[in-house]
Amino acid sequence: MPGAPDRKPSHLTDRAATVYAAPHYDKDGTELKEPLRKVGGPVDVSGGWFDAGDFLKFTHTAAYSTAQLLLAQRSLPDTPGLAAEARHGLDWLDKMWDGRSGTLVVST
Repeated sequence: MPGAPDRKPSHLTDRAATVYAAPHYDKDGTELKEPLRKVGGPVDVSGGWFDAGDFLKFTHTAAYSTAQLLLAQRSLPDTPGLAAEARHGLDWLDKMWDGRSGTLVVST
């Protein structure tokens, strides 16, 4: 749904994302040593927040943001909407964790 900045829907394929094995880079860490290897999917990674102005979603920045929201909620428990926003982050992070396989999907 477009908001004040008139954003359009994005990440429309997030309900069916592909899972890849961790990439292997050269010694400089700049070039892939081999092509990405598909190991699973589709997985539903819809939800979460967009990162900064580039419309990407990252598990690690969502975790940091959620932790900050929870700290703020602890200090300011009566702030309207704070608990719901923290819950939104927790729910998405929980969705990224597959407890059966011990896998955290790192969404990018």
